Amino acid sequence: MKKAQNILVELCGLIPLIAPLATNPWLKCRPGIILPSQEDIIGKLLSECLEDLNQIQSGADCLVRLCAVAPPEDLKDVRINLEAAKIIAVSKPISPNILKNIEWNRPNEQANKIIEKLQAFHTSQSKVVSKFKASTLEVRVNFILEEFKSLNRKFFKVLIVKYYRRKKEISALFNTQTKRSNEEIIDDLEELNNFRSFGIA
Repeated sequence: MKKAQNILVELCGLIPLIAPLATNPWLKCRPGIILPSQEDIIGKLLSECLEDLNQIQSGADCLVRLCAVAPPEDLKDVRINLEAAKIIAVSKPISPNILKNIEWNRPNEQANKIIEKLQAFHTSQSKVVSKFKASTLEVRVNFILEEFKSLNRKFFKVLIVKYYRRKKEISALFNTQTKRSNEEIIDDLEELNNFRSFGIA
């Protein structure tokens, strides 16, 4: 009984190493009869295959170490890593003296402006994504905004059909149909418009 339990424990340790049957490369295969005289040939082919796999693994490990690429999980990743390695191979190395130059540590007004602009962009992006549908970025927001602002200033706007039609179109741009005042709508559209023109000026 104890021996049987030990065998079951060992089998449990092997289960995680076994791929699902649905993805097994030998699923539904119909192998022919293997003759004793063929066993040596098959064994040799398997040894060569294993040696090639070891070389591929060694090369992949070398790419990961030297080129700082992610460890490949399939052939697609291997191709991507090879392309990255080619780019690195043709790139001109930077002198260590340049990288160690103390000028890098000095205040840089232009760099600070870029950082501030990126921070403002991410803040604006977060707000826009939380309020508007993704398709809204393709809409002519500036035209809609100016027209709605003009309609909103009219004293008898409640009697203008175009005002209601435009407001309905604007409402469809938002992720949720929460009731908003005209001032809130205008503020949100201006924020969206500023986000769309970010970095263009």
